[in-house]
Formats: sequence, structure tokens, C-alpha cells
Amino acid sequence: MDKYTIQDFISDLKKDSRKLFEFIYSTYYPSVRALVIKFKGSEQDAKDVFQDAVMVIIRNLNEKKLKPSDTMFRTYLLAICRHIWYNQLRLPEEDTLNEADLAEDYRFDEEMMQSVDESIEKQIFQKNFKKLDETCQKILKYHLKKMPDKKIARKVKINDVNYLKKRKHLCKEKLIKMIKEDPKYKLYLKDKNI
Repeated sequence: MDKYTIQDFISDLKKDSRKLFEFIYSTYYPSVRALVIKFKGSEQDAKDVFQDAVMVIIRNLNEKKLKPSDTMFRTYLLAICRHIWYNQLRLPEEDTLNEADLAEDYRFDEEMMQSVDESIEKQIFQKNFKKLDETCQKILKYHLKKMPDKKIARKVKINDVNYLKKRKHLCKEKLIKMIKEDPKYKLYLKDKNI
């Protein structure tokens, strides 16, 4: 019986993260792989879901959303993997998994599930952001940092501030359009019933 808890994970992460990740992969990846394969996924899908779930756990820990507890690490990891994978699938309505199921089945609080959703949203945003040309990426990065338009124009070597404003608007529109057309985003909205 697996007795490895979230508390154990947090303690081990402070010691030797490489050995920890080797342990997590060898111990828990087969269960994640079985889950993904069972629901029409590939080996690569399973690896991606596993990696995304570990990143969510690390992010939750860094953002202090994951607290030391006696919750079994395997339970937590698999719940996140299920959530990520089911958000990528078009399953019949009775097979879908939602936050209420996770909260009830695994006693996860609303904040924890919100952090999983934020991670999925962040992944969709980042994937599409990287598809923008370099100038658009720079303009939007500086804009998100609340940098004044004049300073942004200087940094990206655009002489006319009005042209910069127009370009910024076009970059935002392009990013929004790409996100709205992203199949993962459409599945995410469907899962959220939006």
C-alpha cells in the first residue's frame, strides 16, 4: 500500500529533487499512463499529462496553495492528471469529470481546483502567445508590465506612438483570435459549461 503523502513530497523536494522526480516517475507514471490510454490517449499524451500535472503541483507549492498534509500524493497527482486529461477530451457527458467530482471524491478545496484551472488557462495562453511574431510578443509583454506606450515604442524601435498603439491592438486581437480557435480552449470552455 502506497503511504507517500503530500507532506513527504514537500520534505523530499527540499532534499534532492532529481531523485524525487525519478521516484515519482517510476512509481506513479504507470497509473497515469493507464488512465490516459484507457481514455483513448497515446503514450506521448500520457507523458504530457504527467509532466503538466507535476508542474501544477510545483506551482501550487510555490504559490502556497499546496499545504503539507496527510493526503496521499498518488491521489492528488491522479486527480490532477484526470482533470487535465478530461479537459482535453470530448467524452460523453456521463464520463466527464468536473471540479465538484474532484472536490467530493478527493476532498480537494475550491482554491486547489482553481489553481488547476489557472494552470490550464496559462498553458493555452502561453502556447498561443509563442505563436505571435517576436515584435508582438515584446509589445504585449511590456504592455502587461504596465510600461508606458512611449517607452514600449522605444524598446521595440517603433518611432510613432500612434502606430505602436495600433500594432498593440492588432497583436491583442490576433492573440485572442488564436486562443478562441484553439481546440484545447474550446474543450476547456465546454468542460466549464461556458
